[in-house]
Amino acid sequence: MIKFDNKSLAEKTKQSMIWYTAVPFTMHFIRFANSILLARILLPSDFGIIGIITIIMFYCDSFTNFGFAQAIIQKAKIENNHYYSYFSFNLAISLIFFAAIQIFSTDISNYFTEPALNDALKVFSVMFLITACNAGPIVKLKRELKFKQLAIIDGIKVITSMGISLTLALNGFGFWAIIDSMLAAQIIALILTLITSRFKLKLSFQIKYLRELFHFSIWSFLGGQIKMIGDSIDRLMIGKMLGTTTLGFYDKSIGLALMPNEQISNRLSNVSFSSFSRLQENPKELENYFSKIIFINSFIMIPLFIGLASVAENFTLVLLGEKWAPMILSLEILSISYLFVSLTNPIIAMNLAVEKVKQQTIIRAALTVLLIIGLYKAIPYGIEYAASVILVFNILIFIGSYLLLKSYSVFTWQLLARYLTPACLGSAIMYSSIYIVQNYIPFYKMWQLLLTSIVVGVLVYAICAFIFPFEQLRFIRRKINNTVLSLIKKFGLV
Repeated sequence: MIKFDNKSLAEKTKQSMIWYTAVPFTMHFIRFANSILLARILLPSDFGIIGIITIIMFYCDSFTNFGFAQAIIQKAKIENNHYYSYFSFNLAISLIFFAAIQIFSTDISNYFTEPALNDALKVFSVMFLITACNAGPIVKLKRELKFKQLAIIDGIKVITSMGISLTLALNGFGFWAIIDSMLAAQIIALILTLITSRFKLKLSFQIKYLRELFHFSIWSFLGGQIKMIGDSIDRLMIGKMLGTTTLGFYDKSIGLALMPNEQISNRLSNVSFSSFSRLQENPKELENYFSKIIFINSFIMIPLFIGLASVAENFTLVLLGEKWAPMILSLEILSISYLFVSLTNPIIAMNLAVEKVKQQTIIRAALTVLLIIGLYKAIPYGIEYAASVILVFNILIFIGSYLLLKSYSVFTWQLLARYLTPACLGSAIMYSSIYIVQNYIPFYKMWQLLLTSIVVGVLVYAICAFIFPFEQLRFIRRKINNTVLSLIKKFGLV
């Protein structure tokens, strides 16, 4: 078992955040470009089919984890037998789901009145077996704060998936291009994580080791199931009530809105959860880490989502084409919705790290019931109404999670506002500048308007970051100045 003192933990956390966000941030643009290209090649109905498959498969896959992964990361002391028992349990459940999909794929395709789902589900169910073998190595790397290795593996996986999906899509494979590329990339990732983590795929199921993890894992599992329902119920209901083409529009808009959250905020929270868990017996240091994460997360995510919402129309028409116009309004709404998700992520990581997993789960469960009722009423009116319900739900999750945090910490509303204000103020000025560009400056080509809006938005936010008198921003400016000066000295420019 690897142990960290405060100094080595701080260094590991810093290195993990840099690698696990900087590399994925670069990969984000590659994935983004790949998504745009695929959207131009494939049909909305292809994305609708993929949306249904991934929801079903990843929901089932969440059962194989049963919350043991987070429990292993959170637990103070771990033995190898914890890892082996987790792997054995995961593999056994994965085999059951693999067999179930093979048997019931026809019934599922009939339910959605989409014959193509039958074969697609059977093939994609192989993912159960791959992820079962991959789960152990990944949780070991996360617990040991080896996020640098995970970032490199993710980068290789993205590039592999992009190359295969584009090649197959251009050769007329339709939605199979996405399925085959995801499977191939996941196999490569499995090989690399096994090598990097030096994890042994040893079948050794000992119930006593899982029992030690059970108290945390059961609530983490229930919370994960409820989160999966909340994350996927909208697409399942839209696919059933409005059809795969409409689902394709919604799935593409939610995929684009999710991308910054998945590639940046979620990764920051993953690193944070590992670090917070190592500091759970040191409240003062824990509060200090949490404050820094809240500021860094908001400073990056707020302008990204506000910017995406402000250019959603031009972005869709220029990069995706006219056929995707029905998704514009839902993309605008979902961009703001996932802004609240990104702000909530570090708060939830903190709550889980201090074993408030039961309370966090109850909050999400109560709000998910309201979400389902709201979606049932809203979806018949269109995907924009569904997106609006999701926005309200995510705002309430943010409020509920913060109130839980406030119940055991000194992190007041005033303190939260202090860390969010620089990014909110800068983003508001950025949005105003983009609005002026879009409404008062004439352009002959829509792509010119889009490019100008992005450039102006980035420059305005950067200027705000350098002139605002907030202490948190002074810290960032000092870091940047020191880095620039060291580079200048290194290359002998002074």
